[in-house]
Amino acid sequence: MNQRFFSLPVEKQQAIINAGYRVFSQNSYKNSPMSEIADAAGISKALLFHYFHNKKELYLFLWDKCAETTIAYMTEYGCYGQTELFESMERGMRAKMEIIRRYPDMGTFTIKAFYVDIDQMEKDFTKLLTFWKSIYLRKE
Repeated sequence: MNQRFFSLPVEKQQAIINAGYRVFSQNSYKNSPMSEIADAAGISKALLFHYFHNKKELYLFLWDKCAETTIAYMTEYGCYGQTELFESMERGMRAKMEIIRRYPDMGTFTIKAFYVDIDQMEKDFTKLLTFWKSIYLRKE
């Protein structure tokens, strides 16, 4: 990925990210054209390729963004440190509602991504599961 993406204003980054989530969640990976993502983000296809060299790179970036966002919000809302079940559930729900507000199509993207055959995603998914197990199954 080109680091110039991160020099964009946050609103433009958000538009590109949400456009990617929307298009990939509505279509299969194979049937999600970069031109449609660019149109949804309000930028040219050439500019999208300037920020992400190819569709796979964008897809893997969005996958990483899902994990990063989920962990950040769950941490911010204090979900991991709770010992009380209902308190943990309430905090988790609040965190998830905020994620949905900022990234409306991220949940559907994540579900569909589970079935996409990209080697790196399988490795990342395994690391993410290990992380969550370490938090929720830790012995106190």
